[in-house]
Amino acid sequence: MGLLPVRLTKGERVFVGIVLTFAICFVWLKTIEPMYRLSLWGALIIGGIVGWLFYKFA
Repeated sequence: MGLLPVRLTKGERVFVGIVLTFAICFVWLKTIEPMYRLSLWGALIIGGIVGWLFYKFA
């Protein structure tokens, strides 16, 4: 059992990882990008790492 109380298939874990990446990108665009003018590549890298960690450990 991982982070969630239910068993997930590989496809469901990939889907949730992609949704997490989109969510991180949207939060990045709303909060960090207007203040610091940082590129969206940082959000994609962080989102990819979070998605991979969710896939690996969920």
